[in-house]
Amino acid sequence: MTRRFVGPGWRIGGAIGAWLVFAFCFTTLYLAAAELQGLGGFCASGGPYVIETQCPDAVAIFMPVSMWGIFLAAGIAIVFQRGFATPLLVWGWPILFIGLGIQFLMWIGQGAIFVGLLCGILFLIMGAVPLFIELRAGLQRPLLGRTSAFDVRFIEREGLPRTFYMFGRDEQGEAIAPTAGDWALSLGVFVVAAGGGVLLGLLAFAAAAGGSGA
Repeated sequence: MTRRFVGPGWRIGGAIGAWLVFAFCFTTLYLAAAELQGLGGFCASGGPYVIETQCPDAVAIFMPVSMWGIFLAAGIAIVFQRGFATPLLVWGWPILFIGLGIQFLMWIGQGAIFVGLLCGILFLIMGAVPLFIELRAGLQRPLLGRTSAFDVRFIEREGLPRTFYMFGRDEQGEAIAPTAGDWALSLGVFVVAAGGGVLLGLLAFAAAAGGSGA
């Protein structure tokens, strides 16, 4: 059976798309959570009832959109990025839960001590444990990825532990040693795409927040 979505164009485009969408959505979600924190942790929009705390437009827009967008980014990574470049499937979960965990801990200063402490610690653990399991195998796999842009597996040292990212993967077939060019391409794709997503997220949230304040 002929494999679909094969070749460097799909890998590079998939990695860029996955990180761009994820970074955009995480940034807007984080900012929306910070805005919600300033409102006391609750707001609402629409409906037939009188609303005590109206959600700002930025929160009402980006809270649901960002969550769905994060799932979209994971889907792009699974289908197109696969093993190439800094893997979103490794870093997405820890970034999301550690970031939101920090937001919950910041709620402690707003008086929500129990909720902030409980949820903050829980989210930090949920983010840190999978990342620790991945990092047991060293930095090559989490930073470089498992394959080149041409879908050829990289050589890794013997005896590496199995991780979430490696679970169920076929270790047979051709393997090559990663070059400096492979490292530059992988990290360059990550830095440019993730940095661009963060910048676009900041601009989009500021535009929505400015519109609601007009």
